[in-house]
Amino acid sequence: MTTPDLRHAGERRDLRIGPKGARDSAASRVHALDTSKKRLVMALAASDGPVPATELGTMTRMIPGWTRGHLSKLADGGFIRHTPDGWVLEHAVVSAARQLLRKDVDLALILPVEDALRRIGSSDHERRVMLALLGIFPGCSIQPGQLLREVFDVALLSHALDAGDRLFLGHPLAHIDWTIYSAPTLMPILAVEVDSGWHDTPIQQERDGRKNRICRAGGLPLARVRLPQGVSDRVVEQQFQRALGRLARESRLGERAHFELAEALSRLW
Repeated sequence: MTTPDLRHAGERRDLRIGPKGARDSAASRVHALDTSKKRLVMALAASDGPVPATELGTMTRMIPGWTRGHLSKLADGGFIRHTPDGWVLEHAVVSAARQLLRKDVDLALILPVEDALRRIGSSDHERRVMLALLGIFPGCSIQPGQLLREVFDVALLSHALDAGDRLFLGHPLAHIDWTIYSAPTLMPILAVEVDSGWHDTPIQQERDGRKNRICRAGGLPLARVRLPQGVSDRVVEQQFQRALGRLARESRLGERAHFELAEALSRLW
């Protein structure tokens, strides 16, 4: 990498003159920078040490030529300096740059917030179910917690349901634990409900009955499995094997998911 010509660096203005004057000047001048230069300054503020120009370009999503040009101008202005290991902020700029880093919306363009991404599923138990389904239905899309009204066409299905089931179908909290979508068609081929002891209560049995009827009326096979906390992966697989086996015996040629269920069972047996 070519280091910018900084022979006139001694002409830098009051960034280093007097502690208070330097701080005030640095803050106002940093805030006056254009967006691209701010992003480079904030990227350096977010780093623990010197950063090579190529890495700064990646962090700020800037093409190499632009990165080198902006770095040269920032160096000429006394905001940054080059070291053998990369670029660093001038001491007088550090405080203003870090303040900008904490407050400016451009932060999202520099570095992702650490640990802001969440894994799918709200518990290890749910994630184990997800991994089991991925193994049984490779290549399919597996969606957790989809609302019934997102899976079914409410207008088309309503005529086949009674008033209570219709209300349940459109309820904003009524959902399917896991919905399997066929990769070629993007159509749902299987609903999976993971039941617990709560499903033995009268109120939940009523809801489960409504969900069963809705899936049956809509032509979507529904597999219910019981998976107590802490069971082994082998038990999880066996429970799915039993549930899918029941559905395969009930399905008929020409019905949706008949072949997908058969293929899934062949991977379990």
